Amino acid sequence: MDLGKSADEQRLVHLFYHLCACLAWQQKPGGGANANAIATRLGDDNLRRILGPLLTDELTWEARQECLGKLGKATTGSVIQMLHTLNESLQKEYREHGVTYIRVHAPDDVLTVLHKLIDLTPDERQALGLPSTDGLTLLRRALLILQMTGDLENHEMLFLVY
Repeated sequence: MDLGKSADEQRLVHLFYHLCACLAWQQKPGGGANANAIATRLGDDNLRRILGPLLTDELTWEARQECLGKLGKATTGSVIQMLHTLNESLQKEYREHGVTYIRVHAPDDVLTVLHKLIDLTPDERQALGLPSTDGLTLLRRALLILQMTGDLENHEMLFLVY
């Protein structure tokens, strides 16, 4: 079973979709995605070429994966650089009153993106003998929330998660 290339491509699609459509999203006055502004926010002008196909619902996953393949591989360092550039860009826009405070991303946004970089596909989980259930997703989200609270002695938060 060859899992590597296909799984990596799926991770890239999910990762870049989340980065572009959720965190760096900027809309044209007409309503479509502003590819130039999104690419600038992320500090990667090469993204501009693939944002149209990536953000459209009309393409298949395979076609999206093919478009992202033109960018090359995303490394942890390159994703961190994009997150850093995005954070600086949003902070600057916030200071200049270009975006609302809610658009400035929080530490859990960063961790969510980094988790997308290493998420296992169901086939990979099966190949490794790991369970693949919705409970794991909920548990990971709960642990992320606990990690962001900073105080693991907060019993009230533990009860809320439970």
